[in-house]
Amino acid sequence: MTGVAAITNNRSMSDYTGWRPDQNPGATAPTGGWGSPTPPRPRRPAWFPAVLAVGAAALVGIVVVSVVLAVGGGTSGQPGAGGRTPSRTATPSASASASASAKTYSALPKECSIGSSKPKLVDGAKTDKTTDKDQWACSWEIFRSDKCAYLQVQVTRSVSSRGPIEDAKSSFADDKSYAGEANNKYEKDPKDISGLGDEAFTAKYTNVVVYGNTEADAKSYHLGGAWVEARAGNVVVSVKWGGASYDGASSDGKSYSGTNLGYSTADKQARAIVKYVLGRLS
Repeated sequence: MTGVAAITNNRSMSDYTGWRPDQNPGATAPTGGWGSPTPPRPRRPAWFPAVLAVGAAALVGIVVVSVVLAVGGGTSGQPGAGGRTPSRTATPSASASASASAKTYSALPKECSIGSSKPKLVDGAKTDKTTDKDQWACSWEIFRSDKCAYLQVQVTRSVSSRGPIEDAKSSFADDKSYAGEANNKYEKDPKDISGLGDEAFTAKYTNVVVYGNTEADAKSYHLGGAWVEARAGNVVVSVKWGGASYDGASSDGKSYSGTNLGYSTADKQARAIVKYVLGRLS
């Protein structure tokens, strides 16, 4: 392993519930740490870190990455069941049709399998992953003086006894709600997407990644892109995709900022990944 990913957040890469430190393969926080874990969101076992501190002394030769992402905290509300009861002449609503045809999936695609939908900007990047029977989460990352690329893909299959489809709907609603919260600095302007699973949204996404061999020489990398998430039956697929190009570090030599990956481009590429994964559910 050449790097360890960790995420911190001023709110508390998703972002979502946090990956706990013991869920990050190979990462062990030093005693006292560089920070303390942010409490995870109460429901969904998501993989994006909330606050994860990794000490070089604990992992000799391991690169430390501290990523600033917005950890999803939203509510646990559900989207409407969809559609009114049609009259004899009325056509059933799209929402009602989607609900009626909802499918429960019994297996996920092979972990980290995104095929040709993987953006070329992360070609050559090492893949980090965490998996279990009902969830896998993978990341691809590149941090250099001229560019960075950070891709995160999470696929979660609900097997909740209260109803797997309803549980997945609630998780999806939580994330969409969080993307629209006024105090969320990292994801903004969620919009519904049609034709991608039973329901989907896209949102603008920004991030700051702190990367270095040790805490002392870590540098900040500003990036931007898109967050696309979709639900199909009892499965939620979430993709965070961002990057940037740089002309060099700031005058203090500790921060890189430049031209972020455009939202429209990132959105298109993230949708392709979601579509690829959804097409391989069984």
